[in-house]
Order: sequence, then structure tokens, then C-alpha cells
Amino acid sequence: MARLLLRLRLGHWNLADYDVLSVGAHKFGHLALEPLIGHLESRRRLPSGTQRRILWTLGPRRAASNPKLHSLWRRELTVYPRHLLGLSISSRGPYLRRTGIYGTRNVLDTDDWRPQLTTAERDSGHRFLREHGWDGRQPLVGVVINEGLHYGKSWTQFETERDPHLRVLTFRVDEFRPLMTALVHEGLTVVRLGSPPATPVTEPGVIDYATSVGRSSALDVILPGLMNRVISTQTGPDAVALMFGVPVTYLDVARLKYCFFDVSTVHWRPAILETSEGQRLGLRELLSPAFIDLKTPDDFAAMGVKVHRATTAERFATALEGLRLDTGDLVLDDNDKYMQKVLMSAFVRARENGILADRGDASALVSPEFLRQHGDWYLRGI
Repeated sequence: MARLLLRLRLGHWNLADYDVLSVGAHKFGHLALEPLIGHLESRRRLPSGTQRRILWTLGPRRAASNPKLHSLWRRELTVYPRHLLGLSISSRGPYLRRTGIYGTRNVLDTDDWRPQLTTAERDSGHRFLREHGWDGRQPLVGVVINEGLHYGKSWTQFETERDPHLRVLTFRVDEFRPLMTALVHEGLTVVRLGSPPATPVTEPGVIDYATSVGRSSALDVILPGLMNRVISTQTGPDAVALMFGVPVTYLDVARLKYCFFDVSTVHWRPAILETSEGQRLGLRELLSPAFIDLKTPDDFAAMGVKVHRATTAERFATALEGLRLDTGDLVLDDNDKYMQKVLMSAFVRARENGILADRGDASALVSPEFLRQHGDWYLRGI
């Protein structure tokens, strides 16, 4: 019966005019951005005035990492069950492709379409924040700390299994307590985003949503969309923020291939990578075939590459840069602009050489403070 109803519904359309997009991953960040990137790419690719229709498959709700996010996309997009689309139209040649999360090609820089929170959703998020100390006036800054505990390992296991410098994906909450306190002293309400398991944060002025008894799958989606800015170590909730158009500052980025450097609402600070011989790797080396695919701690270990992260003072300086971007108070001098231009040219060259073929222009601002401090070696040879 369902197959018959779908045929009746689609029967008056020309099936050759379909774009059928399939979301293959149901991880939190992927489920947030893959539909948005795919939808914006299709809108950009289709000729003006076209009658071509975009249909979606998201897979079963039970497979989604977050049922609220799954429901949101069903509300925003034309979604059909995967098996019904396959039975009804795959044999008649629709354009079928799987979406991805990193090949953004600058589509997230467009403002013509974004999913929206309903009034009820916004009210529920604001209610939670007020119940936990927000006064309703202070700017909201989300902090996302990828502890790695959801990978099923404790910090003791991470430290005994490999050199601490090789913890590419994971961070200690203790590394970020001073940063969160400093942001509170700037007159901000800091919201620690995330989900269990997580190390509790009890610093005054910080709302620890990640360990709150009021946490829910709905608020996991709603709260990132209510932030004025999110400061992140690259994991799920920051993708939801980007989905809603909330600007994001990434700290200690070690894996350039997995950084949203072609999204203008992103601002990022690189980690310093060093070979076993003590040589710092500049951007030219990091964008080469030898290093661009480094992804896991074991990849870094195999190449003998250590990751050195920013100090608390450096992270705070980078966070303030992002906040000044939002208020229009971040001033770049001529040398700052020149270094940004040189850096962007390296990404263009990498794309032309096929290393980052699925990316757009490097529209994300790299921390000017980082480039002032390290630009002489980080940009060498470009």
C-alpha cells in the first residue's frame, strides 16, 4: 500500500526531474550538516527557474544519533523512506547521490536557506538556560570539549596507550576550565555543550549542560542554535551550530582536511605539528600528500608527528578574536590581511592539485594572533 501511495503521489511529476539525495551517516555532526550541504549544493547546481525537485532519504529514525535532529530534517525537507524511493524510482534513472559533510564548496556561506527553530523550541531552550542561571541578557557562548569518553575509553587508557601529544581528537576538561572562567569574567554566559559521559564542570557562571539532569535529545539540537558563538574542539554540537548559522571558533586544529576552512562563519587556530626530528610542519607540508590524510592518533604516530596545543592565554586570545568578529571590533592591519591572503592561496593550490578537490575557497579566518606569532615559519615556502 505504501508503495502504491508513493507512486500516486509522484506520478504527476516527471521522474527525470528528481534529485534524490541520501544521507548515509547518522552521527550527530553528519546528520546536522549533510542534509544542509546537499540541499544547498543542489539549489546552487540547478538552473534558475528549474522544476527539478529535491527528494531525500534519511534512513530509519532508530538509526539516528539524535531523534530530534532526524525529526527536524523531516520537517524541513521532502523526505521519503529509503526503501520506498528505491522501489518507486531507482529503476527509472533519478539522479541519486550520497551526501558528505566536508565537501562544502563554500555553500555554507550562502544565507538563502537554513533550518529554523520554532518559537516553542526557542522558548524551551531559553527556559532551560534561565533555570540554570542565565539572566536573559548576557551573550551566550557555547564551549564544546571533545573528551573522547564516548569512544568507550577513559583518560587513563588514552594516556597509557600512546604519547599524550598524539591525542589528536581528545582534550581534558581541565585544559578548558581557565578559559571558561575567563570568558565568564568578560560578562558572558558560558554553556558547556555536549552529552554524557562527560567530566562535570562546576566553575561559577558556567552552565554545564553536558552533565545536566535536564539534558535531552531536543535540547542537544536547540541549545547550539541559541548561542551567539560556539568555541569548539571539533565534535558534534559545533556542526549543529553551523547548521543554524551560528559562528564557530575552532581551537587546536590538527587535521586540516577535516576543518571547515571554506565556511566564512568559521574562525580557527591551528595546532602546531612537529616531526620526531623537531621540525615544525608549515602549511605547505601539511597540505601535501604526505600529511593531508592524517586522521587518527595512530596515523600521527606512524608518521612520527606530535601535536602541540595552545596555552590557556593563547586560547583566550583566540576566543576573544571570535567575539570581536561578532561585534565588528576585530581590526586587521595590512600585514594581517597579507598573511590571510597568502594562507588562502595555499588552499587554492591544494584544491587545484586535487588534494582538496571537493573544497571551496578558504573563506574562514585563521587566528591573526597565531599568524603574527608563527606566520614566519607556518607560511614558509608559499
